[in-house]
Amino acid sequence: MTNLIINRVNYLLSNEKPNMYLSKSDETLFRMKSIHFKQRISTRFNDGHFLEWIKGLNDEDFVYYSFNSIENNNAYTLSSVNYSFNDFKAKFIREQLINFFKGKDFLIEPFPKGHDLSVYEKIGDFNNDWSTYRRYDFLVRPIRNEIAFNIGSENTLISNSNQNIISTDRIRIIEPTSGYIKPLARREDINSSRIIANKKIRTELGVSTEPRKFNYNHLYTELSAFYNKQLLNITNEYFKIEAGGLKNVEQNDLNKVNINENLMLFGKEKTDINAVTGMRDNGIYKPSPKATDVKFIFIYENSKDANQLYLYLKMV
Repeated sequence: MTNLIINRVNYLLSNEKPNMYLSKSDETLFRMKSIHFKQRISTRFNDGHFLEWIKGLNDEDFVYYSFNSIENNNAYTLSSVNYSFNDFKAKFIREQLINFFKGKDFLIEPFPKGHDLSVYEKIGDFNNDWSTYRRYDFLVRPIRNEIAFNIGSENTLISNSNQNIISTDRIRIIEPTSGYIKPLARREDINSSRIIANKKIRTELGVSTEPRKFNYNHLYTELSAFYNKQLLNITNEYFKIEAGGLKNVEQNDLNKVNINENLMLFGKEKTDINAVTGMRDNGIYKPSPKATDVKFIFIYENSKDANQLYLYLKMV
């Protein structure tokens, strides 16, 4: 019988659900437009104080929320019985991870592309000006009560002190006010800060940009150590990581892909799980803005199929 291990762990939740703390000012990680937030509140909930609190917000205004207590005069505490926890469960798990790793002096990237959360652990000094960090990426899967995690980078370089920002090309910074890692995104209010080295800076520092050979044994060892040293210590009255190590893949999950996670989007907003039939029936999702400037190389046994794919990709 095949025994496969996957880089996921289960989490456990208390039967008692947490309160939610609301604010009208941008001081929390999460936010939702007022019109959508009100739709997620229990229809049985008719508390005059809450209705008075939210009355001043237009439908397009944001409600800022957290599961950590907010200390300001305009905050509102929403009891756990008056909202659907499942609608916010993924956000709750992310905040628990953030709270824990902030306390462990990790650097936090709360909104990375492609993942729910990334944390950075210092593992050494590159030189006097730069330190080397290992990045761990997390994906919260609330339906299965599990968290997938992986090593995203083992030699991210982060400056030890503020750097003058000359170029904004793919620069991420440690935002001075929040302490979180965020894209600079042409912000004019920040002229210097600690930064994450982009490709240009890494080249100037002589850091190789060549991909490293993948080693499953090394990855398993590192992820297991991280699980035992860090994740197992995440525990509070509402949330903790389940003991037992990385998950085994269930036998009935072998050689299967969840069809909903295998859908691709094509033209006319149509989806398909097959790239060939998807493009044949619906066309490409949208033309490449550089379609007339690039050359395509196809390794195809059938020249007719290759020419057809070429026509799809050259559509403008």
